[in-house]
Amino acid sequence: MNKFISFSIALLFSSNLLASEVSFGVLKTMFPGETVKEFSLADINNDGNDEIIIITDAGELKYAEKADGGLLNDEDLSYLLSTRAWDIKTSISGATNSPSLYVYRGETIYLSQYWGSNPSICEATPIVENGHIVAKSGSGKITITSVTQNKIVGKLSCVSSPLTQSEEVSFTAIKR
Repeated sequence: MNKFISFSIALLFSSNLLASEVSFGVLKTMFPGETVKEFSLADINNDGNDEIIIITDAGELKYAEKADGGLLNDEDLSYLLSTRAWDIKTSISGATNSPSLYVYRGETIYLSQYWGSNPSICEATPIVENGHIVAKSGSGKITITSVTQNKIVGKLSCVSSPLTQSEEVSFTAIKR
């Protein structure tokens, strides 16, 4: 198996097309002292990012998470602002129903428990900051660390009636 992996990596880096379009950081040892028998990629913790999963020669199952959830950019922000609503699948303090994250006129994002009948809560204009999408208001902060076609992942805090989520809580939201 190790010869196959070595051959695959050598083949990957021998391609001029890939080498000219992709840049890599410093190599890191993910499973020191382990002999990898099999490996796979899968989102095992439902954060929107694949983890590397290995089976060692000893039959142990191990995994490594992506260090920072990836870096988001203006393209991710544009996609988010082109959508309309995301259902948050996390409990938020003070919410009687599961709140949703809404996009208003392609410019701002806000939280609300009911479409059209509740005022916008913690409304702010999102920007790309340090590889994340961040929206700060006087009453809260929404930080998005992962954006896919149907799911966003991040952290939020919001203290604006009726929400009382003063500490940041991780959230997952599914596109409506």
